[in-house]
Amino acid sequence: MQRMRGIDWGVRIPVGGRHVVTDAEANANAAAIATGVADATVFFVQVFRAGADVTVDAVVTLASGVLTVADGGETYIMTADDVINWMVL
Repeated sequence: MQRMRGIDWGVRIPVGGRHVVTDAEANANAAAIATGVADATVFFVQVFRAGADVTVDAVVTLASGVLTVADGGETYIMTADDVINWMVL
């Protein structure tokens, strides 16, 4: 039987949080979240508004530990008090 090898989970522990969009971020159409994980390469994001998942086509990027969530092309328009649940590793 061959052993599967992959990421060292002992070193790569996921980090996550909850971010509430401010008026300034909504006006700028983007929220930049400092994750504290400069070498993060993977992310998971869900955006909720009034308890409903509105992530749909939000544009999400990750660079140098900063997770940016922005308006999408068709349906997601960032609004103050949107709740962004995120995880990176």
